[in-house]
Amino acid sequence: MKETILLIDDNVTDSRELTKELKINGFNVIYCDNGEAGIEALENNKISLILLDMIMPEMDGLTFLSELKARNYNTPVIMFTSINHNIVQQRCFNMGINDYVVKPCYIGFLIKKIRCVLEEKIKIIELNNKLWIYENIKVNFSTRQVLWNDNEVSLGKTRLEILKLLINNKGIVLSREQIINYIWGTHCKINDRTVDSHISKIRTALDLNCLKSIPGYGYILDC
Repeated sequence: MKETILLIDDNVTDSRELTKELKINGFNVIYCDNGEAGIEALENNKISLILLDMIMPEMDGLTFLSELKARNYNTPVIMFTSINHNIVQQRCFNMGINDYVVKPCYIGFLIKKIRCVLEEKIKIIELNNKLWIYENIKVNFSTRQVLWNDNEVSLGKTRLEILKLLINNKGIVLSREQIINYIWGTHCKINDRTVDSHISKIRTALDLNCLKSIPGYGYILDC
């Protein structure tokens, strides 16, 4: 079954050519020339990945990302834009994008980026039914059983979901805001100390020293 890419870009001419290339490489493509139409397409179709431009009238890329968070969508996003600025890139990553590709670029490079993000998505989905093992820790996400030195540990639902989020993003720094938005949603009033408390209890319960804090930002599972 082909993966479906939602391409959102107000440059109709360039998007027409990009759509052709994506289809040649085996993808279905739904094209929208503005963010509002993109939201509607996302609601009415099964989308595998969003390829999003930054500069668009009415609803720009950042506003679109905010809408995704508000509606609790977890669809992977690659920002595909001519803006090559570190601060903008960091802001986009903080808002949950999966990758950032600067225009213009070789189509083969973009296709590779798309496939990498989709493969990671598949790994994340598969993890729900797999056993994660690290040193003396075993976590079965299908049965929700956690073992440390072969002794069962009760993490609780919330801490288990946080651990799964960290495992899914192993090697990536997650901000406290990202953790809050993913676990509790964007409309819940959860403060940073709640996240810190859960992380501390996970680390203590599993003696998980590779769960590291990044001062002033968040956490990373570096193992």
